[in-house]
Amino acid sequence: MNSHVASFVAAVQARGVTVRAPQTLDVSPEVDPTRFEAGAVLHAGTRLSGARTMVRANAIIGGEGPAVLHNAIVGRNAQVRSGYVEGAVLFDGADVGAGAHIRSGTILEEGARTAHTVGLKQTILFPFVTLGSLINFCDCLMAG
Repeated sequence: MNSHVASFVAAVQARGVTVRAPQTLDVSPEVDPTRFEAGAVLHAGTRLSGARTMVRANAIIGGEGPAVLHNAIVGRNAQVRSGYVEGAVLFDGADVGAGAHIRSGTILEEGARTAHTVGLKQTILFPFVTLGSLINFCDCLMAG
């Protein structure tokens, strides 16, 4: 583990973040450890980049496989089970299934969920909307 990643891991652990298998974490230098809150969990294979990346309290990243966050904001008690999230915001309690591809301009409001292998771009899911598997939405606004 390089010294930058080691210092990031030490900094987030001091803030109360759980880092499973820290030797597998990949963190770009611009990622700010002060944007990670107590109770968050970073699982094995997590890759973090972008100065805007933020993981709030009790969020779980990579619980079902490797996860990449680039300038992504993940709210309290939200999950990114595995996949890629860039330039998106997941509000509190949002849950993104395995194999996700969540792209810029996407907002998952409180409690919104996706099943596995969902792609979203410039899409807003209102609170508690649930998407099934194998869906690709671009430029979509969905209320439940």
